[in-house]
Amino acid sequence: MSDYLRFTLIGATGREWDLTRSSREGVELRTGAQQFIDAPAKTFWIKSVYGQTYQGFQWARREPTFAVTIAGKTADRWEQLDSDFRDDLGMYNNTFSIRAETGSTSRTLCMRLLEQPEAYTKGDWEGKDPHLFRASTLAIPAACELGFWVGQSLVSPPCTFSTGNGTQWIPVVNYGDVPIWLTWNLPAPGTWTVPDYSWGQEEEFGYVNGEWATRTVTLSPLTSGEDLVLNTDPNTKQMIAANGDPVQQRNGGIQLIFPVAPKTPPTLVPLELVGGNAGATAYVTCPSWFSRPWGVSL
Repeated sequence: MSDYLRFTLIGATGREWDLTRSSREGVELRTGAQQFIDAPAKTFWIKSVYGQTYQGFQWARREPTFAVTIAGKTADRWEQLDSDFRDDLGMYNNTFSIRAETGSTSRTLCMRLLEQPEAYTKGDWEGKDPHLFRASTLAIPAACELGFWVGQSLVSPPCTFSTGNGTQWIPVVNYGDVPIWLTWNLPAPGTWTVPDYSWGQEEEFGYVNGEWATRTVTLSPLTSGEDLVLNTDPNTKQMIAANGDPVQQRNGGIQLIFPVAPKTPPTLVPLELVGGNAGATAYVTCPSWFSRPWGVSL
């Protein structure tokens, strides 16, 4: 493998396996890995006078499929490596991940087994007792709930409201090439108004272009103890209070709609607090998601 690229498998137990520098003993990635690079998607088309017209696309489930060679200096050593590596793939309810590192980036793809691994069938020597050769192969079919490579999340500088009231401008950014969902950390008590800018994506969500360019959402008032984690991802529970109170049910069904568009440069957005404690401090976390393990960045 190249000296410029390293793939490391982080197992279900937390153990790490260098898949690119294990030629004499250990576990090495074989050629032919599939769905390791670009995130898969499905496009939609309808008939037109000229053929078909593009309608949009939807991200598909990423199903990485790859194989490794497991080799040991002795039969007993091979057997231990083979056992440990299989343990680190976990069962179907466990997750493991692949970390891709180049000279300038480090990104991780989380996955779980899609089907049972296929052992001892991919090498020219296979079909016999692998102890004889102190080496074997393992083909691994996997699937990802989030099909993007994930880099280091970016946390904004703390935003402090000295009197417990007012509006502060806080930076958000998306360096990646896919949309991201922000997570806001908002202390109680007080009433927060958070930005939900469209970032030019209204038509994709069924709205008029420009309608929600500077949309904001005022949340229901928080009482003491209800320090709020507001995850704008619609696939998760958006509002979780520190004391477990059902604050989302008090919000009248109003939710945040828009992710931050791909390759959005650092942009200041307004965050407003009314009736908070003096010195209340909030911040926002911007995930770093990418369609590929390197590049495609702002």
